[in-house]
Amino acid sequence: QRARKDGRILDVHWKPMPNGFLAITHTDITELKRGEVALAHARDVAERANRAKSEFLSRMSHELRTPLNAVIGFAQMLEMNHPGTLTEPQKEHCRLIASGGHHLLHLVDEILDLARIEAGKFKMAIERVAVNEVLDDILATMRPLADKAGVMIAAAGAPGVPDVSADRLRLRQILMNLASNAIKYNRAGGSGV
Repeated sequence: QRARKDGRILDVHWKPMPNGFLAITHTDITELKRGEVALAHARDVAERANRAKSEFLSRMSHELRTPLNAVIGFAQMLEMNHPGTLTEPQKEHCRLIASGGHHLLHLVDEILDLARIEAGKFKMAIERVAVNEVLDDILATMRPLADKAGVMIAAAGAPGVPDVSADRLRLRQILMNLASNAIKYNRAGGSGV
């Protein structure tokens, strides 16, 4: 390849001929080279943006987790306060605050999972999971939201569900999303089973 004074780049080939002469051919590859430079620049910009996004998500996760954990902790402290201090509606409000805080923490985890997937750093921990325990936990967490929406939520046939090999957190996220959608896209008096 040769660069000319006018900025053009030529791909030059020399080929000896049987008569002793040299055949010289050239192809103008200026636009190809400009495209390669532009592509490399765009890739660098995209990688910097991706790193900045990952740093932002990591920072955001920490910044959101700290106050959310404080909210959940205070709600749980209020719930466990001296017997008879809170009325039943107040206890229910504390449970809703804690449940909402846990739900927001799960959303933060899902956002971070997306960032990890994009970065190729997503890991799963496969283990034996008792589905019934996960279902019971999700139903207990989502029941206040379902009650508020006027929706009855239950796990049909849950006692016979066998244990599975899965990533506990991811399975919980999937089932939580299903339960959330069953409430969100239902009608008052409806059911999500």
